[in-house]
Amino acid sequence: MQNVTSNMTFGQFSEALFILLIPFLFRSIGVKWMIAIGMIAWVLRFLCFGYGNAGPNEWMLFAGIILHGVCFDFFFVTGQIYTDSKAGLNIQSSAQGMITMATYGIGMWIGTLLSGYVKDITLWEEHRIGKASGWCPQALQPLCSSCSPCSSRIIKKGPSKPHPLKYN
Repeated sequence: MQNVTSNMTFGQFSEALFILLIPFLFRSIGVKWMIAIGMIAWVLRFLCFGYGNAGPNEWMLFAGIILHGVCFDFFFVTGQIYTDSKAGLNIQSSAQGMITMATYGIGMWIGTLLSGYVKDITLWEEHRIGKASGWCPQALQPLCSSCSPCSSRIIKKGPSKPHPLKYN
């Protein structure tokens, strides 16, 4: 891929676009479906990064970069807004701190441990069969985690009624 740094700005433009859509979609489809869309976008993003390459599948790398806006805004930002709207004034900062620690702290720490484990297994397998598999197994590990039964639980309950944001 040529001009990697400038191509990464597509993700920033995507994020700016989708963050502007949050207020409208928050009221029309609700929080659960927005988070579900964000989770599905993460799955698609990791598929694109897993199978994309600098050759004929370069479009998949661009798609993965552009999906950043949907992934980040519909999962993290929507979760933060929902947490802020549900927590009382006396615990809002604690609730925000807890969700941030769960997603950016503990979640990323567990992800780092799992990705190292997957990389080690993949390298051992490559050494055993004498063939390099590329980055596909490492990129597909988050895909498997995103498709777990715990992650899909949000979709089972169906759409929720939108909650109006309340500010005192």
